[in-house]
Amino acid sequence: MNPKYLLKLAAVILFCALANSCSSDLDFDQLNDFSAEPEIAANLAYFELAIPSSISSLPPFTSTPVNAKFDILRDASVSNRLLEATLFFEVESINVKKYEVIVEFKDDADQILERITIDQNDNFDGVNKLSKEVTYLKSDLDFLKLATSIDFTASIAPASPPTVVNDTLKFRSSAIIKLALQ
Repeated sequence: MNPKYLLKLAAVILFCALANSCSSDLDFDQLNDFSAEPEIAANLAYFELAIPSSISSLPPFTSTPVNAKFDILRDASVSNRLLEATLFFEVESINVKKYEVIVEFKDDADQILERITIDQNDNFDGVNKLSKEVTYLKSDLDFLKLATSIDFTASIAPASPPTVVNDTLKFRSSAIIKLALQ
């Protein structure tokens, strides 16, 4: 026999043996076991609200509601996969010390689905900034799926004696939603 032929035959046998030992059955069903929980961050609203230059002792000043559209969860592919939502609110003022902001989530019929009050009992830095974080888990998320708008209303406690305020409330809010992908 020709030595070149034997060498080629040995190489083919060796290649077949190595190829057979390095391969295994592929499991395409592993794709069904894939899951991920991505987080999406979105801004809800940012606005500045001018405070009248003089607030008398009675009654408290209440702003006209600021309305924002809320359609983050209107898409069924997102709302059906919703696991968790964390809402962040921050209100800043220079001179006004006693105020509260009411956040109302409303549906198409203008019915209040959820009300969140942000006041001095929340995370107040003692000077001018107030913040609140609210987390909703899967069982409490139905109102977010139905909400189409958010109303923000600020109430400022009267000063005694009346003072000249000349201030602006700066309001920021955002949401982080966690989805389940399988």
